[in-house]
Amino acid sequence: MSRTSGLPQHELSAQLLRITDELSDKFHGVFGRETVAKVVDETYDLLAENATVTTYLPVLTARFAKQRLTDQGRADGLTTITVPQVLFICVHNAGRSQIAAALLEHHAFGKVSVRSAGSKPTGTIPRPSLTRSPNSASSSPRRSRNR
Repeated sequence: MSRTSGLPQHELSAQLLRITDELSDKFHGVFGRETVAKVVDETYDLLAENATVTTYLPVLTARFAKQRLTDQGRADGLTTITVPQVLFICVHNAGRSQIAAALLEHHAFGKVSVRSAGSKPTGTIPRPSLTRSPNSASSSPRRSRNR
């Protein structure tokens, strides 16, 4: 397994070991340490495979591995869902669904599990269209009128 990140190899290994330790504690009695370590390693490799920015790979690995273990535990009937789940989906997952997820997560105070996804993620955020169609409202400034 090729480990690429902005960190020296020994520091990356230490971070992945810390992630494994934390998730092993969280999922104690649900998954064994070997299973957790395998999921952490697989998750890092999945994320690193196409990553163009590697700075946050350990943090993203921790979050995604936790999601994977949580979902596998639910699928296997080993854990239960304690809060409602909300999934925001847009085609590219390049803004709208991420903003919606962040807003709900911020305002829900942990009372819902929130995720975002894209059916065809691109890895780039498209520029908003600055042109308007003939049927859209005018972009010229509006003023209120007193009569």
